[in-house]
Amino acid sequence: MERMSWLDSMFLRLENDRQQMAVGAALTFDGPMPSYREVLEAVAGKLPAVPRYRQRVHTPPLGVGRPVWVDDPHFSLRYHVRHTALPAPGTQEQLLTTAGRIFSLRLDRDRPLWEMWLVEGLGDGGWALLSKTHHAMVDGVAGVDLAGLLLDPQPTPARPRVIPADDQPVGTDTDWAAEGSPSTLDVVRVTVQGSATDLAHGAVAFGRTLARPADAAKLVAGVAYGAARLGGRLASPHVSELTGPLSPHRRWAWARMSIREVKTVRQAFGGTLNDVVLTAVTGGFRALLQSRGIAVDGRVVRTMVPVNTRTEPDPAGPRNAVSALFVDLPVGEADPVACLEDLTRTLQAAKTSGMAEVITGAFALADVPPPALLDAATTWIGQYGWQDRVSTVTTNVPGPRIPLYFAGRRLQEMFPYIPLGMSVRIIIGIMSYDGRLALGITGDLDAAPDVDVLARGVEDTMAALIAAAQDRRTE
Repeated sequence: MERMSWLDSMFLRLENDRQQMAVGAALTFDGPMPSYREVLEAVAGKLPAVPRYRQRVHTPPLGVGRPVWVDDPHFSLRYHVRHTALPAPGTQEQLLTTAGRIFSLRLDRDRPLWEMWLVEGLGDGGWALLSKTHHAMVDGVAGVDLAGLLLDPQPTPARPRVIPADDQPVGTDTDWAAEGSPSTLDVVRVTVQGSATDLAHGAVAFGRTLARPADAAKLVAGVAYGAARLGGRLASPHVSELTGPLSPHRRWAWARMSIREVKTVRQAFGGTLNDVVLTAVTGGFRALLQSRGIAVDGRVVRTMVPVNTRTEPDPAGPRNAVSALFVDLPVGEADPVACLEDLTRTLQAAKTSGMAEVITGAFALADVPPPALLDAATTWIGQYGWQDRVSTVTTNVPGPRIPLYFAGRRLQEMFPYIPLGMSVRIIIGIMSYDGRLALGITGDLDAAPDVDVLARGVEDTMAALIAAAQDRRTE
């Protein structure tokens, strides 16, 4: 048994019928499409490296501790790896609609929290894989590590494992056997001991801090400064027309850009690659708001930008390790170059504000209090704590830089799917792969069915930045 961190368990607690907490991706390939059996063999060959994919959630009784991961004795690979097809002509829009329906459905809590869908019928003989994994298992960065295990750096894959014949029980795996299911007493013992250990570690760390008065004073000052900046940022006005209650259904849109072109813009006007991409996102939101008839002059769209706090591989396996910054996107600025300069200053100030450190510290402290208190806090955060504080979330996930293959077929594009939560109706995931950036834009189908307008606005703003950079080169 492995006990969840507070952050991982929070993603479980936040999930409901209108708020599904699975991260995902669409991986598109050119033909020929592999058979369903080939996909099973490819996935089965990687399962030993990702034990979590054969584990399910076990929740202790009466909320005495955080949930634990245990082996699923009824694990069925064919249950998790599924097969579907698009009707002719197999357009990108049809794939996005199919993906939106799949990502709108909650994962079964009684089974390992992941699915993979083989989608055939894309135009020009293409096909796709849709990956779906609960946020309690991985964050975006760890999720790329898992997806990377399913992809090969060369066309010839490693020797596959043998999948049982079709007349054998579904999902039979003769090379793996689940450990015995833990008793209720075992689960309670592990979770209570873990809570006690967390409390002891917290007390020791607090005592060490108090033993060094100068360090303690510096820490308190830093936390106070970061908390003040964070509170001031969240209290300032921003566009709130983008938030509200969620429906159970999702809409997905894609945007694309070249890393080479992003670097061209950065070299011309300064800032970082992330500054340039956020400028394009700002232009996308400006286009979306204007298409809805919402005034943008002097307005900002506040986005939460998750920050990866993982400094090295976690020996305990994939888990969430994130903090956050809060950035105001100046949608009132019509000139994309001026917008980039504004965002460069804003992001530099945010990085030195201490906001991320305050949130990281809050997550660390959250491992200490009793689970019942954390349940109440999580419920409050989900219902009230984020209402009208942020308009959107924009997360950048670094992906592989070289071409990758699945079952010998080259991966063409990879788009991230980020789940909606709280009152946020639009979220943007950004993933790099093989010299390109792919943006996956998740929208609430009822409240934001027009996220394709945002996607086109992102690409149009990027085109305007590229043209401005080229003009500067010729001056």
